[in-house]
Amino acid sequence: MPYGAMSASMTQDQKQRTILVLFRMVLAAAGQALIVNITMPLVNFFGADAKAWTYTFLIVGFAGSIIFFFTFLFCHERVQAKETIKNDGVADSLKCLFSNKYWLMLTIAFFCVYTADVTFNTVNIYYCKYYLSDDGLVGIFGTIFNISRLVVMIAIIPILVRYICKRNMLLFACVLLIISVSFRLAMPYSMNAFYAGSLFWGLGQGFAMANLYAMIPDTVEYGEYKDGVRHEGYIYAGASFSSKVAGGFGPVIMGFILSLAGYIPNAQIQQENASQAILLTSTLVPMIILLVAIIAMSKYRLDKEYPQILEEIKLRKQKEFF
Repeated sequence: MPYGAMSASMTQDQKQRTILVLFRMVLAAAGQALIVNITMPLVNFFGADAKAWTYTFLIVGFAGSIIFFFTFLFCHERVQAKETIKNDGVADSLKCLFSNKYWLMLTIAFFCVYTADVTFNTVNIYYCKYYLSDDGLVGIFGTIFNISRLVVMIAIIPILVRYICKRNMLLFACVLLIISVSFRLAMPYSMNAFYAGSLFWGLGQGFAMANLYAMIPDTVEYGEYKDGVRHEGYIYAGASFSSKVAGGFGPVIMGFILSLAGYIPNAQIQQENASQAILLTSTLVPMIILLVAIIAMSKYRLDKEYPQILEEIKLRKQKEFF
């Protein structure tokens, strides 16, 4: 939580916050790829037994701790809360949190985008197996997805953030994701549709995740403007909690729909109802969830209001100082 909340305290510049999030997400993807590639060689080096796994994770954990230490050592929190404000109780803090309309909009969008992503990815292996006759295509999907997502984060968003507000980029992301599942819905047996859908899903997720995490810090300033108190921790905890709930809710949706349709685990051929349920769970269900995210963000105006809000906060602090 401190790692995520730190971006709100490092700068109040919206573009700088976007760049900070991009570095975070790109390097997280690089770190994940590194762990995937070094884990088994390390396990084999230590003897490929139970102790080998323990030694491997001790090394990874120790390296991660050192990296976090240097991260917090060299990052500076330049935005400070007012020292004269007394600490609010949990009830008061939660009241302020849920009265922050832009945080609520973003949290709903967070939940919807994550739920759509988890649902889509959970059922994707079933779609590849029963519609494309090759569950190994999940690996190809992952490759296309990760490359296109990283291209968006590294090469596209740093340019677009100068000209397009984050809310519009998030809405654009939802449109890309809907186009992705539309390919699959229209041509479920087409490999070309599979490749195009994989590409658009990666592009959409690149735009969505980068902008969602870059928009959360802005709601801290809105909360301070409205209530006079900064609640970085609560705001990040709430957004993070919504993503964790989505991570559990997505598989529940998939399991419920497939069970209702009569899905038979490990069957070579599924009944018509089960096959249709697999297709709809990987297309129509994410599409509906993403439409909810678009509706939730339709009234989001913080990108336009932010400069005035920031100026008002600075004027208040100047008056208090003098």
